[in-house]
Amino acid sequence: MLSVKLPVLSKAPSALHAVDGPCGPLAAWGVLRHFHKRTSAARILKMCRHNDQHGACTIALSVALREHGLWVEFYTEPDPAPQPTEVECYLRAAELGIWVSASPELETILAFTGTSCVPIIFYDTDHGSGHFSPITGTDDDGQVLLPYSDEKRMPIAKLHQQWSAPGTCRQCILVRPHYQHF
Repeated sequence: MLSVKLPVLSKAPSALHAVDGPCGPLAAWGVLRHFHKRTSAARILKMCRHNDQHGACTIALSVALREHGLWVEFYTEPDPAPQPTEVECYLRAAELGIWVSASPELETILAFTGTSCVPIIFYDTDHGSGHFSPITGTDDDGQVLLPYSDEKRMPIAKLHQQWSAPGTCRQCILVRPHYQHF
């Protein structure tokens, strides 16, 4: 079992917990702390372009993490109706040199855990809402470790189903401390 240790959510600033749809900013906070990057809750919310109506979008998290000095690769299926904020973030991502590629298989994403890389995945919950969580590895039973989710772990087949839910673009971010070619 390979696993990355992230800070526990209870240590996150209360300002991040207080917003509607905090999962994106909390995932960004945890990954930033993991890679020893310090910043304020207000800056995280601003850079993630969080709002109470939509929360945060995956490309905005990618941009925020890159602007904090981390190496980011963004993977997505084509979005048939990107929001204006997402369009702005795609332009900024191109300026920052963020790689945007087609979504790989979930097993490919899982292979990156434990290699100084932290994937952040966006998936549908059992309640039908979108959720961000870093993936920190798999356990001895082959379940995916999702420390910033209600379940904390999920069978690979269930995560694949929720990541591929109708109406949800399969999206993930691979975050590293610096450029590494694999």
